[in-house]
Amino acid sequence: MFDEIICIGTSFTEGHGLHPRANKDIVDWYKKNKNISIDINKHSYPSVLSELTNTTVTNYGWCGSSLDYVVRKADELFYEEDLSNKLLILEYSNYGRNELYSTKYEQYIVANWGATDGHDIKKSGYATMLTIDYFKEYVNTAEIDWDFSEEIKLYNKFLNSFQDEKLELIRKDRMFINFLHKLDYYNVKFLVLPLQKFFTDDIKNNELVTKYTVDVTEDGMYGFVSEKKLRIMDDTNGEIGDGHPAPDGYRLIAKQIHNSIKKL
Repeated sequence: MFDEIICIGTSFTEGHGLHPRANKDIVDWYKKNKNISIDINKHSYPSVLSELTNTTVTNYGWCGSSLDYVVRKADELFYEEDLSNKLLILEYSNYGRNELYSTKYEQYIVANWGATDGHDIKKSGYATMLTIDYFKEYVNTAEIDWDFSEEIKLYNKFLNSFQDEKLELIRKDRMFINFLHKLDYYNVKFLVLPLQKFFTDDIKNNELVTKYTVDVTEDGMYGFVSEKKLRIMDDTNGEIGDGHPAPDGYRLIAKQIHNSIKKL
């Protein structure tokens, strides 16, 4: 077994839906209706995976983050740590996600984008969101000391002037593939955990991706928990419209990862 398993990804890795303050309505619902005390350090898939493997599992999930973040964080670990007996779980999430560096706050931030009308970027243009922490973004707390309102206007203008969405997604897929080949060359063990459907055939058919992808569905983890009806919205019968995994959904994802680890 590995000395450590390191999970790097988005809200599905971080454990969205399980935060006692940011997801208070969800936490309260489970306590009232199922007598379950939701705990991000107990019910997120990295926490369950630690239980299943009896191994230290480090959670570097960051809500809203992108392939830029996954590759950057994994590459930092590559140069800073001995990964020879560690396993990286790398979440694939490409659509509508970037990472930027804020010179104002001197740290990396999450940058999300999509169509202003929710459907067609060419017709309605880009609408974006910049944040340091989505968990804190929607919680009334004094910990929030950032304001990206002006930067969001600037980022909207930049994307509408310079970004071709399809080309950007292709670039990110190829960046991810290149990084996987680097890890493979240096014998760093990894698994790919798709949040969503792979964008290009380049990545879908890549030998490393097909060999080391965790078995979920073609539509990734989101499609997997949706198909199994293991989302928070399923558990609550639509009372809470959150598409993130329910506790049993996170556990099932952890079991799928565990099965893939045993094959390694």
